[in-house]
Amino acid sequence: MSNRDLKQVRSSSRKPAGNSKGGGGMMTGVLVGLIVGVGVAIGVAFYMNKASVPYSNLERLQATRAAASEPVAEVLAPGRN
Repeated sequence: MSNRDLKQVRSSSRKPAGNSKGGGGMMTGVLVGLIVGVGVAIGVAFYMNKASVPYSNLERLQATRAAASEPVAEVLAPGRN
């Protein structure tokens, strides 16, 4: 039992998390992700509101309103008063 390995274990090259400068990477990433996500959502909402709706009945509705506002010509049958 005298052949035990008694070498000292080298410390890893990684620094302890408490001593690192500029930490807080996860919190910064979450905040940046939220800001980017909200920006993209607002951009999509504006784009969809400005784009024309392909199945809209707006043109037909405007034509109906224009026809309804014109005076209707009364057609009389001959021989009636």
